[in-house]
Amino acid sequence: MNRMLSLKTIILSLTVVSFLSSCSKKEGCNFNEALNYDNLVVVDDGSCRFTHFTFYADTTYLNGMLIEKVAIKIANKQVGTFSNMETSGSACSGLNTTTYSPKSVENVFWTSEIHLLDSLVDSVIVTSGEVRTSPNLECYAINVLL
Repeated sequence: MNRMLSLKTIILSLTVVSFLSSCSKKEGCNFNEALNYDNLVVVDDGSCRFTHFTFYADTTYLNGMLIEKVAIKIANKQVGTFSNMETSGSACSGLNTTTYSPKSVENVFWTSEIHLLDSLVDSVIVTSGEVRTSPNLECYAINVLL
């Protein structure tokens, strides 16, 4: 009798474990404004991806002066620099760009310091703007000269 009870206990335990493991909760990104949102996800695992912003300049001259360097800042912290032009069509995968990838949905306030060279004077022009992440846009190209 003890042997039969023990066998029933083992079978019941295996059934319960099997049932519980089949009810595991799908992990992934469940934030609906993320690029990789999945409405079947129950447990957010921190893998959400958001729009990345690529900053570029579409010319090497501004006001007749050579652009030496462009520095990009977000929240007063420099996130990168670039020194040559890039076209808007290639900015998201270009070499002469700076990219910022937020970790959540947010409004991004940016400034650029455009360092110009001239034979007589060096000067800096500042431009700025605001962009927001979007669940429909993998990359947002921003021309800092506009």
